[in-house]
Amino acid sequence: MKGRVERAIEKKRKTGGQPQQQPASELKGTAFAGAIAATLSGHSTPTRHQDGTCNHSTFTTTAVYPLKNSFILDSGSDFHICNNSERFVEGTYKPCDELEGAFAGDTHLEILGHGDVLIRIGTKDTFKLQNVAYVPRFHTNVASLDRFVQRGYNWNPATGAVFKDGKTIFRTERRYRQPVIEFNQVNYESHAAQATAFTSSAQPRPKSAADAMLWHKRLGHLGAEALEHLVQETTGAKIKGPLKIECKDCAVSKAKRIVSRRSPQTKAPRPFWRIYVDIFAMSNGYNGMKHATLIRDEYTSMIYIYLLRDATVESVLGVHKAFEAYVQRQFHTSICIIHRDNDRALQSEYLDWIKSRGIEDEPTAPDTPAQNGPAERSGGVVGSQSRTMQVGANLPDELWPETWKTAVYLHNRSPQQAHNWKTPFERLHQWLRENNRDTGYLQTQPDITHLKAYGCRAYPLTREALKEKQKKHLKTHPHAEVGYLVGYDSTNIFRIWIPERQEVRRVRDVTFDETCHYDPKDHQPQSLPSVEPLQVQLPAHIESDSELDENEVLGLHAHGESSAEDDDRSTRSASIESTVWVGGRPISEELREYEAQVASQTGYLTPDESQRGSQHLHEDNDQSEKSEDHTIHDKDASNIQHGHDHGRSDTRENDQPRRKSARQRKQTERAREAAAGSFAVYRSSFFTGREQRLHRKSLPPEPRNYHELTKHRFEQDFRNAMEIEWTSVNKRGTVQPIPKDQATGQVLPLTWVFKYKFDKHGYLQKFKARICVRGDLQQPGSKDTYAATLAGRSFRILMAITAKFDLETRQLDAINAFTNSVLDEDVYVQFPDGYRRRGWVLKLLRALYGLRRSPLLWQKDLTAAFEKLGLRQSQEEPCLFTNNWLTVFFFVDDIVLLHRAKHQRAADEFIVKLKAQYEMKDLGELKWFLGIRILRDRTARKLWLCQDSYIDNIANQYGIAKRDHFKGNLFPSNKLQPREDQSTPNQVHRYQQKVGSVNYVAVITRPDIAKPISKLAEHLLNPSERHDHLADRLMEYLWSTRYLAIQFNGNRSTDMVKVNHSSIPREIRVASDAAFADDSETRKSSQGYVITLFGGPVSWKASKQATVTTSSTEAELLAFTSTAKEAIAMQRLFQQINLKLDHPLQIECDNQQTIRLVTADLPRLKTQLKHVDVHNCWARQAYQQNQFQVSYTPTTEMVADGLTKVLPDQKFKRFVEQLALVDIQSVLETQNESDSD
Repeated sequence: MKGRVERAIEKKRKTGGQPQQQPASELKGTAFAGAIAATLSGHSTPTRHQDGTCNHSTFTTTAVYPLKNSFILDSGSDFHICNNSERFVEGTYKPCDELEGAFAGDTHLEILGHGDVLIRIGTKDTFKLQNVAYVPRFHTNVASLDRFVQRGYNWNPATGAVFKDGKTIFRTERRYRQPVIEFNQVNYESHAAQATAFTSSAQPRPKSAADAMLWHKRLGHLGAEALEHLVQETTGAKIKGPLKIECKDCAVSKAKRIVSRRSPQTKAPRPFWRIYVDIFAMSNGYNGMKHATLIRDEYTSMIYIYLLRDATVESVLGVHKAFEAYVQRQFHTSICIIHRDNDRALQSEYLDWIKSRGIEDEPTAPDTPAQNGPAERSGGVVGSQSRTMQVGANLPDELWPETWKTAVYLHNRSPQQAHNWKTPFERLHQWLRENNRDTGYLQTQPDITHLKAYGCRAYPLTREALKEKQKKHLKTHPHAEVGYLVGYDSTNIFRIWIPERQEVRRVRDVTFDETCHYDPKDHQPQSLPSVEPLQVQLPAHIESDSELDENEVLGLHAHGESSAEDDDRSTRSASIESTVWVGGRPISEELREYEAQVASQTGYLTPDESQRGSQHLHEDNDQSEKSEDHTIHDKDASNIQHGHDHGRSDTRENDQPRRKSARQRKQTERAREAAAGSFAVYRSSFFTGREQRLHRKSLPPEPRNYHELTKHRFEQDFRNAMEIEWTSVNKRGTVQPIPKDQATGQVLPLTWVFKYKFDKHGYLQKFKARICVRGDLQQPGSKDTYAATLAGRSFRILMAITAKFDLETRQLDAINAFTNSVLDEDVYVQFPDGYRRRGWVLKLLRALYGLRRSPLLWQKDLTAAFEKLGLRQSQEEPCLFTNNWLTVFFFVDDIVLLHRAKHQRAADEFIVKLKAQYEMKDLGELKWFLGIRILRDRTARKLWLCQDSYIDNIANQYGIAKRDHFKGNLFPSNKLQPREDQSTPNQVHRYQQKVGSVNYVAVITRPDIAKPISKLAEHLLNPSERHDHLADRLMEYLWSTRYLAIQFNGNRSTDMVKVNHSSIPREIRVASDAAFADDSETRKSSQGYVITLFGGPVSWKASKQATVTTSSTEAELLAFTSTAKEAIAMQRLFQQINLKLDHPLQIECDNQQTIRLVTADLPRLKTQLKHVDVHNCWARQAYQQNQFQVSYTPTTEMVADGLTKVLPDQKFKRFVEQLALVDIQSVLETQNESDSD
C-alpha cells in the first residue's frame, strides 16, 4: 500500500508545483488542532526548485509531538486527516487530481490524496473513517467532529462518550489536553537526533553538506564535471564552497592509454535489451575471490558485478543464468543480445543455453578485446575508480572485492555525460516508472545522503554491545571497535573492515570520522602468548588407537599429505562415535584424578589456534605443574600446525626454556580396557544407588551453534563430544588439510550441531556433536542433488504387513552414514570452530552432513551395496528392497529388515556382510522410527504406531495448556474468515512453525486432524489471532489424545463385510468423498480419501480441488478419480513386495450419480454434465479394465466424510472410531512395567 501512495505523491510533485496562495475554491478547509500552538516555534512556506518539485520547510521544535502517531477528535477541523500512508486501507487511496491544500494556523499544508483509514477503538474493535485526507506533514492524525455530527454521532466532552441513537460507540480519553480516540506511543529514540519534529518517516533525510573535495572522495573520486551536476541529479547532496578539485590520488591512479572503439550499429531501445559482459582475472581476494564479472546495460549504463572463485564454464554460465533470472524477476523484462569477449569459458554449453532462451549472441573476434568496448570500458572505469579509492584509502590489495563492488555501487549513482548527466540509477528507474513497472523506490533519483569518504575510519558497535550481553563486561570495556568503510549494502547498512580480526562486518550502528584513514602502523598484529598444545582427554570407556600421534589424527604425514593405505585402514577400523555418554552425578575430585590418570593414556593432541583465549590459557596455566608428565611438546608437530609462522615459533623457543619431553609409549588396548574397567568398578562402589538421572524436561535448550556453547550448563560434555566427532572424521579419511591458496573453488563454512540423546523413558543418555557443511551457501551446480526418502505411506504399509504375518524386525543405524560416500567433485571447507588453522582449509574426500549431494551419494552407495547382496529395488519406492525372503527399507541412516522367524540365520549373515562394508550399530527390534513409537502384541498380532513423545515435545515448545480431557468442537465452524489487515513477519513465522509441527503428526499417524490442519494451512501467509488460537486448540486436542495410535490387526478375518447391502472386503478398504463448493471465497470443493489395510489407515488426504465444479456429482467424480489413482499405485507396490490380497480392489462412494457415471453402460448413460467427456473418462476406462470395483456407502458410514469437513463433537468421535485409532496408554504402561521388571 505504501508504495502506491508514495508513487502517487511523487507523480503529483513531478507534474505540478504549488502556488504560494491558492484561491478559496481550491482550499480543502481548515485543520485547527489547537495543540499546534503549544508546540510550534516557527513555520514557513513551501519553496520551489528548478526541477519543479516543492521542498516544504518543516516545523521546528525541540521535541516530537507526543500525539504524532495518535488519532484525536478535533472540533476545529472540517475533514479527517492522516499523516501516515501505511494507515490507508488497501485499494481505497486515490491521489488528488488537482492541487488541494489546507491551513493549520497560518501554515499551508498540501493534501496529496484521500482514502479510508481504520482506527482502533478499545482493545480489539476498529472504526472506519472514510474520505480521509493524506497530509504527510501534519503533526498528528485528526478525526473531524464536524463529520461525526453530520453522520448522526454526538460527543459528550465531560465523559468522552461518542454515541449514536443513545448507544455509546466508543469513548475518548484525555491525553496532552486533547480528546484521543486511538493513542500510539511515539518512539522518541528514533527522533532524538532529528532537528525536525514534525517530519514524517516518508520525508527524505536532511541533506548531507560537505565541500567538493569530500564529495569527490565520497563518490569514489568522481570527476569535476560530473560533480557539477551531482546536486541536480541526486537527492541528499549539498556542496559547500567552490567546485575545485586537486586530487593527487587521481593523478597517480588514473593514468591510461587511449583506445578507439566504434559504437554498435544499433542502439538499445530499453533497459537490458543489449548487455555487455566481460571477465577480469584478479589477484587473490581476502575472501578467496579471484575473478570479477562485469555486466553493463547499454541503455542505462548500469553496471552489475559478480565475484567468482574460478572462471570455469560452470561458474561463468551460472552468472549469466543468475543475471537473466534477476532481470526477469525484478524488472519483468528480458535480455535480447549478449555482447561478450570470445572467452574460452563460454563455449558449447553457453551456446546451447542462449539458444534455448532465444538470446542473440554477439561475440568479438578472437584476441580483439577492443570490440567489446562498453564492457572493456566498464572494466577500465571500475578498475581505475577502485584503484584510486584503494590508493586514497591506503587499503590492502586483498580488499579488492569490496573496492570493486563499491566502485560499481558509486558508478550507478554518479551523473553520466552520455545520458545528459543523469545517473544510471535514475535512467533505469525513470524508464520503469514510465512503463508502469513497480520499482519499489519512492523516487527515481538516487539518495546519496549516506555516502561517506571511502576508507574513512568507522566505529561500529561490538557484537557484545549489540546483543546487550555481558553487561558487567561492557561497563569496563569499549562498546565500539575500530574499522574502516569498505562498502554499502543499503542506505543504512555499511560494510566495515576490522583490521584486528581481518574480517568485514555488515553493520548499521556505526559512526564515521572522514578525516582519518587506514594506517598499518596503527594496527600492528598483537603477539599471541605461547600456549602449550592442549591434550584433550577422552573418557576411559571411549576406545582409541594407542599408536596414533597428533599427525595421524589430522590425517597428515611429514609433508601434510594423506596416505591412501592409511585412509583405507582408518575407514575400516574407525569405531569412535561422536557422543559422550552420561553416567549420573558429578564425581568427586579424588575420582577425577583417578579418571585423569586412566584417560590420559587415551588422549589425542589437537592444537587449536582459535582456542588460545583466556579459558584454555587458564586451564593450561592452572594445571601446568600437574600435567607436565602427560603434556607432549613436539616441535615437528608444532611446525605442521603453525607452519605459516616459523618466526613466532622460534621466538617462543628462544624466550622460554624448552620443557623436557616426558612422552611415554601408551599402553596397549587390552591394558587400557583393564584400567577403564577397574575404574568403573571403583566408581560404582562409591555411587551405587546415588546416581540422579536427568530427564529431558529438566534440561536447558541445546546450543544452537558453537558460540552458544560458551557458558552452557553442559559445555564440557558437548566439547568432549566435539573432540570425539572431530577425531572420527579424521580417522575415516573424510578430510585432507591443504594450504588455503591451493583451494580452487568455493570454501564453505562448517557448523556444529549439538543434540541430546535420550532413552525410551526420556532420560538423558548421551551428548552428541556433529559436524555439518553449510550446504545452503553452496553455489548451485549442474549435478543432480535429489535423493529419495521413504514415503510415510510405504512405512505404514510395511508395518501393516509386519502385523499381519508376524514378521521379525531388525533395526540398524549407520554410523556417520554420509562419510561412507566418496565425493565425485572438489569441495573445500573451513576448519570447524574450535579447530581453526590459520592459512589452511580442508578438502573433502568423503561426503559430510549438510552437503547438497551427500544424501544422493549415500543413497547410490547404499543401493549398490544392497543390489550386490542380492536385493531388488522397488520401482514404486526407491528406498525399499526385497528378495524371496527379506524386505529392507531405509530412511537416510536408519535401516530396517523384515523377515520371517525361520530366516533368522540368513538375516544374521546378511547383517554381517553389510557390516563388512559399513560401520553399523545393531539396535535390535524396531521400536522407534523417525520419532514414531512402534508397539507390538505379537500374541494377538497387533501393532500400533504412535507419536506421543513428539506431541509432548511440540506442546512444551509452544507452551500449550495440557488438559487430560478435551471438550467441545475443534472448530466452531468450517468457515475461517481471512484476516483483513497484514500480520507481522514474526506472527507469520510463528504461525507457520505451529502449522508445520502439527502437520507432521497429521500426515504420519493422525488422519483425524487432516482436515482441520488443512483449513489452517490456507492462511499461512496472513494468519489472524483467531487462526493462531485455533492452532493452539488443535495442539491441545493432540496432547489430550496423544496416546491415540494407528492399530493394525493381523488376526482380523479377510472375509467380506456387509455395509448397506454392499459387500466390502475387510483386509483393504478404499473410501472417497467430496464437499461441493464449501469454500465461500473461491467456490472450490473439498475432497478426501482414506485407504485402510489390515484394519488401520495407511494412506489418506484432505485437500481442496484445483478447479471449480458445477455440481456435487462433478465434485464427487474428481474426488473418485484421485482416489482411484492412489489405490492403483498402491496395488503396484503390493505386486513388487509379493503381497497378494484375497479380494479385488473396491472403492466406496456415497454419491449414486457418480457411481452411475463410472459403471453404467453407454446406451443407458444420461447426465447433465455436458461439459465433461464422460464417455472417455479415465475412471470409466479403468473400471472397464477391471482395475477396481465400485460400491455405494451411505454418508453416515462413509469414513472419508471427516476428511472433507470439520465434524461436530459427536460425529467427530464416530469418525475417530471409523479410522480405527485406539488409545494405547494402558498398553504402554503394561510394557513399561514389564521392561522395569
